[in-house]
Amino acid sequence: MSKTTRLLYAISSGLLLGLAWADWMHSILLLVAFVPLLLVEDNLFQNKKTNRPIQAFYYSLLSFFIWNLTTTWWIILATPTGMIIVVLLNSLFMATVFWLFHFSKRLLGMKTGNFLFIIFWIGFEYFHLNWEMSWSWLNLGNAFAKDIGLIQWYEYTGSLGGSLWVVSANMIMSTGLLKIIQHKNVKAGLIHVVVFLLLIIIPIGISQFIFSTYQEKGETCNVVIIQPNIEPYLVKFDGMPESQQLDVILGLAEKVANKEVDYFVAPETSLSEAIWEDELKTSESVSRIIGFLRKYSSAEFVIGAVTGQMYFADQEIPATAEKYGDANMYYDEFNSALQISSDSSIQIYHKSQLILGVEKMPFPGTLGFLENLAIDLGGSNGSLGCQSEREVFTSENNPAKVAPVICYESVFGDYVNDYIRLGANVIFMITNDGWWGTTSGYFQHTRYSRLRAIETRRSVARSGNTGITCFINQKGEQTQTANYWEPAVLEETVSLNNEFTFYTKSGDYIGRIFSFLAVLGIFYTIVAKLKRGDEVE
Repeated sequence: MSKTTRLLYAISSGLLLGLAWADWMHSILLLVAFVPLLLVEDNLFQNKKTNRPIQAFYYSLLSFFIWNLTTTWWIILATPTGMIIVVLLNSLFMATVFWLFHFSKRLLGMKTGNFLFIIFWIGFEYFHLNWEMSWSWLNLGNAFAKDIGLIQWYEYTGSLGGSLWVVSANMIMSTGLLKIIQHKNVKAGLIHVVVFLLLIIIPIGISQFIFSTYQEKGETCNVVIIQPNIEPYLVKFDGMPESQQLDVILGLAEKVANKEVDYFVAPETSLSEAIWEDELKTSESVSRIIGFLRKYSSAEFVIGAVTGQMYFADQEIPATAEKYGDANMYYDEFNSALQISSDSSIQIYHKSQLILGVEKMPFPGTLGFLENLAIDLGGSNGSLGCQSEREVFTSENNPAKVAPVICYESVFGDYVNDYIRLGANVIFMITNDGWWGTTSGYFQHTRYSRLRAIETRRSVARSGNTGITCFINQKGEQTQTANYWEPAVLEETVSLNNEFTFYTKSGDYIGRIFSFLAVLGIFYTIVAKLKRGDEVE
């Protein structure tokens, strides 16, 4: 294989990976997207005397850069610098994993090495979900969010099960092709192809059976979701007064409000005036919402807000807190969800899965000097405060137990599981996706909420400032969807499921198992390297 052919194959894999996320392409493409790159890797392995291991890093970096760029380029609308950093770092992380697989394969042999590709990749995705610099938007299992008929079995595996499906299918297919084309072993190659086809047909068949037989579970409640459609860059945080923004939200709610409504849901940072938490009940905005609710005495109002909390010097000061002027006091700012009741009771949850570079800087206790580099998307930015435990909103007036999931938190399956394990029987997802304009960004984010519905078998009521505002049932189907870039209000009766799925009870067990195996694989590789010295250099 010539260098030009390797480059073309690497580019092909990058394009195939990106296409699997495209709105107009079926995600099943992902099951063969790695094949060209794996053929390049095998060629480097077969000719390892003339090719250094680092070449696997270079070719895979090209593939992963194309994939990251074509799939998440829309970040540029909010921050060109941030887009470059995200795309480059994620590509580098992925290429490092691929290089490690290739390096281990040189030391441990083809069969062990190929198996380690699967182990290292799943271990990486799990690690990438859980460390300070997490950006798991492109975890492979996420791509199937637009083709939910394929992955109803996520209730048993979570989205990492989809990632395992992808890397296993690609490795089996590439191995089969190599046996046919390179080794002329047609019989062995066809066996691999048959296994590959079974690996596609069986999971899809199981998924289709679950999809056709699943019935919505639980009691019901009536929910109203609001899409105020306030332009985020020039209007929401700098142009329109907060009181007028609340006028829009309450005006839309009034259109469908009646005494049968149990919940009104409004988007992330709907109340953006930064309210001190010990003064919530005296806030003008909160008082107006309470007054609105008193016309519908059984209803609750879940709404996003920017809130703050003060600390004195003799208290424990969080690493994210900032000094308050010249006083001997500190404060934290939060991206919060509030549940407001007509009796003036307020429940609060602080968003805790924060967006890197916007709502947090990594390792704030040691890298606090990076704080000024945070990207300002309006409202609250910098290293925000968070809380260690999830919060479930409850009501004395109805059986709903609400998981208040804020924006980026919907990307993390086991994080959402924490709400369910605390008793949540419905998910309210509040967000502001207007930053990304009419790009694929807001489509992708909406679809990830569908994954959470399938994994937990919980209905989702999703309220977005500028879209997508929608209802999602327990099978991951969008049952009602507001049009993008226009004010809207939707009402639906949603089911409240109290049963746990296997994934809800077990969490990311696939990630934990493969992370453990990845550590063993790295240790095994190091031992082999020490025994063989510079032989693979």
